[in-house]
Amino acid sequence: MNLYKIYLNYKFAISDVEKYDGNVDYLSLNSETTSILKSFEFGWQTVESSVIPDITIIMSKLFCIDKKAANTLLSYLNGIVLTPISIGNKIFNSLSHIPILNRALDMKSSKVKYFSTGDIMEITRPVFKKQEYPNLFKIDEISGTFFCTHELKNIVEINNLTGISFEECKVKQKSWFGL
Repeated sequence: MNLYKIYLNYKFAISDVEKYDGNVDYLSLNSETTSILKSFEFGWQTVESSVIPDITIIMSKLFCIDKKAANTLLSYLNGIVLTPISIGNKIFNSLSHIPILNRALDMKSSKVKYFSTGDIMEITRPVFKKQEYPNLFKIDEISGTFFCTHELKNIVEINNLTGISFEECKVKQKSWFGL
C-alpha cells in the first residue's frame, strides 16, 4: 500500500480568497463550513502562471475540483460531497465530508516538530500505520494537509489532471511480533 501527501503544483495559477463578508470569521473557512462559502469570493493569483488547473487547494483548507476532475474522480470519492463555488469565472466543486482520521500516524516513526507548548507545529515526514485508508483523507494531527492512496494518485496522473503533485509517505509494516 502506498500513500501520498498532496501538494499544490505552483506551475499553475493559485486560487485564493479575494473578498469576504465582514460578518463571517475568515479563519472559520474549511471544507466542512459549506454554509458560509457564499460569503467568500475566490479568484486566481496569476503572477507565476495564468494556467488554470483542474484541481486546486484554497488556504490549505478547501480541496476543489473542476468539472473534468469531478467526472473523473467522483466514483473514487465515496461519501464526499461536492459544493459548487466560483473561482474567478470558472465553476469548481469544493469537497466536504473528507474523512479526518485519528491515530493513523505512527508518531514514534514520524518526524515531528513541536511548539514549546508541546503542540504539533508540523510533521515533516509522516509515517502511517498499516491499515485501510480512504482514497482521499486528512489526519487529525495536521488537518491542513490532504493525503491520498495510490489508486487516486494513479487516476489523477492517467487522466492528466493538473494542479497538484504528490510526495510518497512511508507506511510502517507490522512486525512479526505485533509491535
